[in-house]
Amino acid sequence: MSTIRKILAVVLAVVFLGGEKTPTPTPTPTPGITDKIYADIGTGFDAQITKVDSGLNLDVSGRNVVLKTADAKSKKQTFRFERMADGSYKITSTYNGFVLAVDGGCTEDTNVLIDSNDNSFSQRWFVRLIDGKYLFIPARNEKCVLGVTGSATGSNVLVKTFTDKASQFFTLSNVTEIDGYNETVSKDGSLTASQQEVMRNIIYGLETGGTGRKTRPVVSCKGTTCQYGLIDTFSLSEKIHESFYVNYHNVKLPHKFKIAVGGCPNNCVKPDINDVGVIGQRKPEVNSEKCKGCGLCAKMCPMGAITMVDKLPVIDPQKCNNCGRCIGACKLNGMNIQKSGYRLYLGGRWGKKVGRGIPINYIFETEDEILSAIEKTILFYRENGIAGERFADTIQRIGFENVENAVLSDDILKRKEEILKDE
Repeated sequence: MSTIRKILAVVLAVVFLGGEKTPTPTPTPTPGITDKIYADIGTGFDAQITKVDSGLNLDVSGRNVVLKTADAKSKKQTFRFERMADGSYKITSTYNGFVLAVDGGCTEDTNVLIDSNDNSFSQRWFVRLIDGKYLFIPARNEKCVLGVTGSATGSNVLVKTFTDKASQFFTLSNVTEIDGYNETVSKDGSLTASQQEVMRNIIYGLETGGTGRKTRPVVSCKGTTCQYGLIDTFSLSEKIHESFYVNYHNVKLPHKFKIAVGGCPNNCVKPDINDVGVIGQRKPEVNSEKCKGCGLCAKMCPMGAITMVDKLPVIDPQKCNNCGRCIGACKLNGMNIQKSGYRLYLGGRWGKKVGRGIPINYIFETEDEILSAIEKTILFYRENGIAGERFADTIQRIGFENVENAVLSDDILKRKEEILKDE
């Protein structure tokens, strides 16, 4: 047997026949702070750094940092905390904009001072959280901590070797901009009182979203705050939300039912691929008496719906989407508003099957009109839809003309109470 084969035989014997295994040693944690478990206490907040054993604050005195009697209003005792990409903190005085730094080699009893920001490592600090108290560890020497020799007012703040003494622990007090500050979470994982208050302020007035066979929360664009917006989408969406999400919340439909509102035909929120879509409209009309035949309206039309014939604009109704751009472009009132309002699209969908809604051949002129049309659409769907059937499929089965007639008529409102009876 060759030497290589003998070696392989020995290896295989150990693997398959067993043998004493060398145990993998368990790493022994290094005493002190060398495990580098540093805290994320947030970023972008102001706080005062208070010494645990004396209650004195870090204070800026010239270029030095000293201990002073706590003063909640003192900018000299207030620092801005900014978390860096490596998890360290830049701690900046709100008094003069200078940064907490370590002078020189960062050895025992090295002075801590305030220096102009140069983004150097000597101006970075890691934070360690132990039993609700903080250690501030210079990034240049992670075996040391922020500390003070003595507790008298005016004592210089230094870098000290970590000894787990009370003189090396601090708290953060008078925190402002608390949305950027992560307080200690209690041992059972619950939020602290101030965190709970922040969460209450965040979620106050918010509602959980809808799911299941019912009307979903309305989606809307920003409407008239946009240069192209033709309708107040915020006002209409609020009313749709109250009328058909809140008030119809317990009304079961054959399937989910989505509503979207767009301020103009730009279609930013894609209203026409929802079960019901509302799009703002501004239908143009040529004023031949004031038109000077400049052709600017034709140039501005994004749909190519206007052609100039004998120096007058002619609008192709099949191409015009009623965006109103031509009306705004003419400064001589040669293009007027014939009708403004809301176009209703029915039966759009997005998902496994995609389809654009079909527009009703009518421009609703008031919010009350369009809200009534939406309600009649929902009532029609509840009355005629089959369980599990999307509204688009209901329209295809029954015929769009029949749905349109029902929406433009008020007959279905006479049966509203009967239609909405519990199943």
